[in-house]
Amino acid sequence: MSNSLRLVIGEGLEHLEAHRAGAFAGDPEAIHQARVALRRLRSALKLFRRHLNPSARDGFNDALRALGRTLGAARDWDVFVLETVPAVMAVIPDQAEALGALVAPAQHERELGHVAVRALLEAPQTDAMLQDLGSWSGDRVAFSPRKAARQLIADEAGPLLDRLAKSVSKRATGLEEQDDEERHGLRKALKSLRYGIEMLESLHGRGNTKPYRQALSVLQEDLGRLNDAIAAVELVHRLPDQPGRLVIEAWANERRQEALIELPAAWHQFKAIPAFW
Repeated sequence: MSNSLRLVIGEGLEHLEAHRAGAFAGDPEAIHQARVALRRLRSALKLFRRHLNPSARDGFNDALRALGRTLGAARDWDVFVLETVPAVMAVIPDQAEALGALVAPAQHERELGHVAVRALLEAPQTDAMLQDLGSWSGDRVAFSPRKAARQLIADEAGPLLDRLAKSVSKRATGLEEQDDEERHGLRKALKSLRYGIEMLESLHGRGNTKPYRQALSVLQEDLGRLNDAIAAVELVHRLPDQPGRLVIEAWANERRQEALIELPAAWHQFKAIPAFW
């Protein structure tokens, strides 16, 4: 178990380090990838949580969450400026002038987000935390003194994924009547499941996971479109009140309704695929 945790955490830290310079420079894809790396690290702590020292585990999780929030805020404005506004202009070209008026204030928010990312990435405490995480993940004291913690990860894969899948099912209860916050919780649970599958695959091979992964991907894409529409409205409301705001809202509401219509079918398709583990 210790070797498995060290490998998974090591991969996450390498992923983050590979994109750290780019994120510091404000590269949108690097910021996105650095955020993905942080999510994978937090998912690893969640995956192994029952076998880890609770105090240290929670401390690292909190630090990674704080770093992820800063990157997430910058990523949101990257998407708004570089993807959302151009997408709306493409489908509603007669509103290009109104939409264009949103770009300057949105770009200002984007630059503030990049400043916050740079400050956190160059902070000595960030380096120290990441180094400590790498050292801790390979140390036997990371683990709780329980018999289960000494078992091989191959023996634990099924129960670990079962726990993540049960969390997804719980979050999906009453899906068609859920509000946006509840659906966001389902989206996060699905991400944890996907990262768990990917982490265990990296250790023990892919196997016949394709049908399950494809159905999971379709469901995540639908929830992702829903989340993007909600985020676009939240962001545009932080900008000065201009006609372009109404255009973004109308576009986002249409996207939201499309995603909501498709969501039940995506969920039932996913649930119909037997768990491969």
